[in-house]
Amino acid sequence: RLKDLCASAKGRNGAFRHLVLLDEKEKMIGMSVVRHDLDAPKRANQFMTGLLAPYRGKGLAKWMKAYMYDLLFKQYESLEAIRTDCFAENLPILGLNKRFGFEEITRQTEMVFDR
Repeated sequence: RLKDLCASAKGRNGAFRHLVLLDEKEKMIGMSVVRHDLDAPKRANQFMTGLLAPYRGKGLAKWMKAYMYDLLFKQYESLEAIRTDCFAENLPILGLNKRFGFEEITRQTEMVFDR
């Protein structure tokens, strides 16, 4: 049995929404985070949707994204666009984003040098 907790927190120039999925033991198994930009109220950014490995491939990421988008469009009538990002190698989420109607505008590689 899964349930969701959705909370809103106002940050600097934005309102954050966090959707947290819990299993039957109240252990967090997934999370989705979006930010509605209060300075540009026609857009929001989805920063992350993620699930623990055993829960992937069950449609839960799709459910979380749909839930968040529905919530955003109901709460913010001025909202016209949502931006999201993901790693270029994350083919499952790329495909899911495209099915939701997102258009790819750039692809990048993140690099780090650790000493």
